[in-house]
Amino acid sequence: YTRALDMLLARVKGEPWASEIQVQRYETVPPAPPIQDLSKVTIGIVVSTGIVPRVNPDAIPGARSLHAGRYSIEGVESLAVEEWESVHGGFNTRILNTQNPNYALPLPALRQLMREGIIKAIYTYFYSTVGNQTAIGPSREIGQRIAQEVKPAGVDAALQVAGGGSCHR
Repeated sequence: YTRALDMLLARVKGEPWASEIQVQRYETVPPAPPIQDLSKVTIGIVVSTGIVPRVNPDAIPGARSLHAGRYSIEGVESLAVEEWESVHGGFNTRILNTQNPNYALPLPALRQLMREGIIKAIYTYFYSTVGNQTAIGPSREIGQRIAQEVKPAGVDAALQVAGGGSCHR
């Protein structure tokens, strides 16, 4: 406790201090510039909510995922609970899997924005993985693979829907 107290006092005083516990530092990624006119933009959808077709054809795990599934939403207005489920292992998926998977992939809202001309289009596929216990390195690789596919397909921006707190309501 003496060493811990000395470190705390040094930190409060703005003096140098060192700990034997190394804190991981994350790189800072500058945000993309704001989109000025969404009516000219094709949106790609990427979710870490684990939404997959029932039977989970790509075997997306509930945690520590190393890949994302790619699923067609061409002609789909809304995700039906009989056809879609969440395999996320980090939050309660009961509502998604028994009532409404659109809470984790807001396709009806995006289709409405497209009909109103607020966004130009929605890419015909969405990508799904889980962020639960997935390390930064594999997450970066998943994102890079998705970007390599959607950029040449004319996707201008991506909506990333995160799993967790808001998805279980």
